[in-house]
Amino acid sequence: MHNRDKDKLVTIERYENSFDAEVARLVLDNEGIPCYLAGMNLMVNMPYPNVIAVELQVFQSDAERAKAILDRTVSDSDHADEPFEGGQ
Repeated sequence: MHNRDKDKLVTIERYENSFDAEVARLVLDNEGIPCYLAGMNLMVNMPYPNVIAVELQVFQSDAERAKAILDRTVSDSDHADEPFEGGQ
């Protein structure tokens, strides 16, 4: 197990809505990468949520892998609107 005592948290992404932030957190969690949503409580409780950004934070040692996973996930979702061409 990796010793996280001296590993610091870094922000790898910012989201303007809590839904997108939570989806990203779940994607990383499913890949075994611990992550945190800084500012989520503020966003949920503010009367004007668009003034607060939620920051997705991971340990610095996981940052590159986490970014690659999120990039791959976004790339995959870009193709979600394409019609299915099932092979027969």
